[in-house]
Amino acid sequence: MDRNTYALNKIKELYKEKKLNINDFSELIGKSRSAWLRRESGEVPLTLNEIEDIAQKLGSDFGTITHSAVITQNNYSKTVLSNNAPNATITIQLSQEQLGKIIEVIQ
Repeated sequence: MDRNTYALNKIKELYKEKKLNINDFSELIGKSRSAWLRRESGEVPLTLNEIEDIAQKLGSDFGTITHSAVITQNNYSKTVLSNNAPNATITIQLSQEQLGKIIEVIQ
């Protein structure tokens, strides 16, 4: 299963756990029903920023939805989880302090 499909399945699972139907969920995330359904079908890929926003609105976190340990993003990134790139590489720049914190978490 590629990462986009995994994230979509997890989002669907989370909104159903909260007993939200597709209309309520679409309203919660600020998208039309049809806009969300295009993402859910894989027609339109999810961006990292969308996943983060959805995670917060569902009371979850980015890592849970993407099954990722550590991902750093910024508002300038347009990185997409795509059906065509299940093993995509994300390049990030970290300060020495940020790198130290990540190493602490991993250890």
